[in-house]
Amino acid sequence: GVAEKDIDISLSDDQLTISGEKKSEETKEGETFHISERCFGSFSRSLKLPYKPEEKQISASFKDGILKVIIPRPTTLK
Repeated sequence: GVAEKDIDISLSDDQLTISGEKKSEETKEGETFHISERCFGSFSRSLKLPYKPEEKQISASFKDGILKVIIPRPTTLK
């Protein structure tokens, strides 16, 4: 329910934060009625990673409404 343009991903040291805003609008009309509903709200989720990732190796993709973030473990930890 969230568009790619409404999502923000940030990394500060070992703290990954994904935030965004959900917006939706629905209108229904009939012969004797007109209904317009709007839903919106912001969200934010943060998680502490068990290591400090190498920023150049992080990748993110958004396809079919699914956000995929890949954060490889640094080679020094393997």
